[in-house]
Amino acid sequence: MSQHTGLRMVQRNNELAVRSLEVHAPLRDPSLTPRSRSGTLPALTGLRFLAASHVVFFHYAAKTAGWNDLPDSLKTAISSGPTSVLLFFTLSGFILAYNYLGPSGALLDSLRHFWVARFARVYPMYLFAWLIYVPIGLFKYSGWTITVASLSSITLLQSWLPGSWPIKWNSPAWSLSVEALLYLLFPWIAAFIFRVAMSTAVTLGVLAWVTTIVFAISIHDWVFFPPLFIPSLVVGIVAARIFLSGLRMPSQCVWIWLALIVIGLVTKPLKPFLGFGMLTPLYALLIFSLAQGQQTFVGYVLGARMFTILGDASYSLYLLHGPIWDYALPAYNWLTVRSISNECRHPILFFLYLGLAVFTSIACLRLIEIPWRERIKRTSRP
Repeated sequence: MSQHTGLRMVQRNNELAVRSLEVHAPLRDPSLTPRSRSGTLPALTGLRFLAASHVVFFHYAAKTAGWNDLPDSLKTAISSGPTSVLLFFTLSGFILAYNYLGPSGALLDSLRHFWVARFARVYPMYLFAWLIYVPIGLFKYSGWTITVASLSSITLLQSWLPGSWPIKWNSPAWSLSVEALLYLLFPWIAAFIFRVAMSTAVTLGVLAWVTTIVFAISIHDWVFFPPLFIPSLVVGIVAARIFLSGLRMPSQCVWIWLALIVIGLVTKPLKPFLGFGMLTPLYALLIFSLAQGQQTFVGYVLGARMFTILGDASYSLYLLHGPIWDYALPAYNWLTVRSISNECRHPILFFLYLGLAVFTSIACLRLIEIPWRERIKRTSRP
């Protein structure tokens, strides 16, 4: 067999593999292209900033002087920060379905372009945050620990490991390991949800949510296991399907969902269950209400330009708030009291840190996220 014949056979096999994947995937609707159906959903962008800020407070408010003086209900709400990560997963399901699916659940573009768009959205900033964390990782770990932690993190595999491995390298990054799985599965899950009867889709969403809570509270070493968070994506997709069907709820319902969420956050006995998705249905209802527009005061505020800018920068804030704390607080404490502690000795200092983190995140949005996202998407097009 000649070399050219062998090359042609390899190319032919590759083409067949790609076609096989496309046959079993939800088909692209050639008459449509990815777009925003009726403009953007600005209130949902603003909501992302609130969720990211909740995670920041969860990680570092307790390390700030004066924490013990706060009301117990406020401390309980702040300590429930992990539930805001589940809000991100539910929001992902809703936004992806809204932007990337046609009426039948078919992708509005090819699988390849969908995944490239997702990679361009998350990985450049993720890689930058990983690099920023390298000196911190070298200071904290050595030997086998730093090898496993760094390599599993850069490959987005850390959450497939048991115990505390998922949070050793820039702890918030564990959720991107989950997002990678959700992005991979989204086209098939969404296509199924959009093609079954509406009542069936809702029933599946409820069953997935209940099953995950029952299963998750029975495990200990696998609380970051990516499949546990698929139901959050499913609930978001189901909410998007209902929304795209044209069904609407009274705009003032947003206050009901907010009140119930706040009650859940401040109720101490519920705290052990919040990280496993107890509030996910309420998050979906809140997302649904905010997606309807800015008719309410809540929607108006979250959709205001300031909040949309902060929401756009929320991904950078989520990834960078840990490294910024680990650099800024020891540096400040060394200059003032000759200590490299990362404890925050005054509440004002915490809010100065928060301002620095937000400013840095907006700068990274403009200088890293947007340019690299566009560059990758542009070079991926034929």
